[in-house]
Amino acid sequence: LRYVREGSLPGPGILRVVHRISTTGRPAPGGTGLVVTAVVRYFPARVGKRSEVVAVTVDCRVNRNVTLPGSKVPNMIVRPSDEEMLDAACTVFAEAGFHAATMEEIATRARTTKPTLYAHFGAKEDLYRKCAEWAADALGTRLLRVYAEAAELSLEEQVRASTDTFFAYAAANPAKFLLLFGADPIGAVTAARQRLTGATAEEIAARIRDFTERKGQGRWGVSAELCAALIVGASVEGARHALFREELDPAAAGAFATSFMTAALRHLDPRIAAEIDGTTGPDSGRAANSPSG
Repeated sequence: LRYVREGSLPGPGILRVVHRISTTGRPAPGGTGLVVTAVVRYFPARVGKRSEVVAVTVDCRVNRNVTLPGSKVPNMIVRPSDEEMLDAACTVFAEAGFHAATMEEIATRARTTKPTLYAHFGAKEDLYRKCAEWAADALGTRLLRVYAEAAELSLEEQVRASTDTFFAYAAANPAKFLLLFGADPIGAVTAARQRLTGATAEEIAARIRDFTERKGQGRWGVSAELCAALIVGASVEGARHALFREELDPAAAGAFATSFMTAALRHLDPRIAAEIDGTTGPDSGRAANSPSG
């Protein structure tokens, strides 16, 4: 219904053509091109509401099941893409939780039907898993790109880039972020979250080890993994906290978290790292060479 240009519709629903008045142009990306004016029967998405006949003018889009001029049965239904349906599902799951979320509510938010959801994604459990994997893959792809671009920077700058990415993703995609890192994840979300945070921590730990080896502190072992886990945990919890506090500006919160973590890196004591790892490196007795440069 976002593409209705003229006519009044009270809310989300499905349009079925009663009589096509005119059709002009060809379908184009974004919704401007094929313009159809028709008398349609409007079926509200809300249960209990009666259908009604209305006259509307609609901009149609490419690849959205739009019937071209000359077709016998014109179709006025504008179907959402898979990503639009996943986005709506993420929002409902993040708001209501898995158990309280319903396929009917997801279909309403996505401006589609329950049969369409089942046809594309299967049962609610399958859709939930797909949402979790989709959200985790999106954030993971961003983080990998950031690590690749920051590979030649100092360790402190790499951590800064990673932290900024967590906060920026949370601010731009609050539903997907809260689906992954909400207070009560279950099943597929837990697995997707662990896969994402585990892979992120491995990347950070590898960079910490490379740095300490270059600085003559030996190649940190378990201590590098612990440090990386703390950085990831602080990034996730900081970004989640910022989402729940309206008075917090996400950009400012991200900058503050970055400052917090880089300050911690500057003051790491390599002697404690050596104790954790059970090793004694050539510089293990010196506290000044912390992994910050």
